[in-house]
Amino acid sequence: MRASLVAVLIVCLATDAVAAPRGCFTGPEHQAEQEIRHGIRLREGATECDGWVPGLTEVWRKIDQTNGNRFAAQTKLREAAFAREFESWSNTYRDVWDGRIVMYFRNYPVTDAHCRQLAKQLDEVLKKGYRAFKEQASLLRNEVRMDYRTCG
Repeated sequence: MRASLVAVLIVCLATDAVAAPRGCFTGPEHQAEQEIRHGIRLREGATECDGWVPGLTEVWRKIDQTNGNRFAAQTKLREAAFAREFESWSNTYRDVWDGRIVMYFRNYPVTDAHCRQLAKQLDEVLKKGYRAFKEQASLLRNEVRMDYRTCG
């Protein structure tokens, strides 16, 4: 409950800060970007690997149902950052960026080892919850920092 209130507060603060581009993403915005990219990676991987490890798509659906509110809060935070930084073309920029990520993971070479590793990650998130998802997503920290400068 407290985490939900914090997420709502962050989204409210982020939407109030839409005034002028800052040329950077805040820490929470970086985290939102990491989590969204990881979610796309898990979703697309589950779809592609379902033939190798049956049931992965269903595991992802359960994760999405359980954590949908948190995913939505991170998406809103990210949307506010894109609106601030990319102004009138933020939706186009975000759609192009998401499309690039989706296409990359849809065309990622599917191997038994890759699918088993993905299955382990999905299983960990299903069992341990959002905390495990955030820990996994934090591995994308450097990738996101290469794309968006950190404020401060």
